[in-house]
Amino acid sequence: MIPRGTVGGLITTQFYKDGDPAGVFPPFEEKLAIRSITLTGLEGQRTLSPSSCVNLDVFSAYQQGKDWACGNAFAFYDVTPGSHILVVEADGFELYRESREVVPGRANPYQAIELQPLK
Repeated sequence: MIPRGTVGGLITTQFYKDGDPAGVFPPFEEKLAIRSITLTGLEGQRTLSPSSCVNLDVFSAYQQGKDWACGNAFAFYDVTPGSHILVVEADGFELYRESREVVPGRANPYQAIELQPLK
């Protein structure tokens, strides 16, 4: 486990039914040393790299329902219903792991998590 205060920590996890009910995610002011974000489920494994979205228009990706990761937040869209395991890694260490059930019948179920540095 990463020593507290060196990389980051989980502050919120939520499932959204049809997008972000509170509006667009807050500005991405913090840059974390997150190396990979992986979602594993029935459809296989999907991995995001925050560094790969430097030139990505997050709002555009958000509107188009595309997977994205940028700054301190990320989202997987159109997730297959069933059991999933979400893993966040930083510099080779596992920072966070969560098992979740995605409920069938939602228009665009996806996992959204916001990360910020630990105080």
